[in-house]
Amino acid sequence: MLGQRNLRVLGVDPGTKTFDIAVIEDGEVKIEKSIPTEEIAKDPNVLINAMESFDVDYVVGPSGYGVPPTMGSDVIDPSDSPLRFSS
Repeated sequence: MLGQRNLRVLGVDPGTKTFDIAVIEDGEVKIEKSIPTEEIAKDPNVLINAMESFDVDYVVGPSGYGVPPTMGSDVIDPSDSPLRFSS
C-alpha cells in the first residue's frame, strides 16, 4: 500500500560494557547501535533519545532474572514498580 510502512521493532540488550540497540523491519535488521553503558549511567537520556529517534512501533527488552515474557496489554500499571500483570 502506498504510504504505509512495515512494522518496526526496536530491541535493547543492556550489557555490562554496552547497551546494544537493533531495529528490525520486515524481518531485516535496519539499524544497529551500541552505546557505552558508562555513558548511559551518567545520563540515561542518551538511551531514551536514541530509542525515540528511530520511529518504531514496539520496543522489546529483556524480562530479566527469570521473569517470564509479558505482553504489554497484560501490564496493569506501567508506572508501578515492580510491574503488576493481569492473569
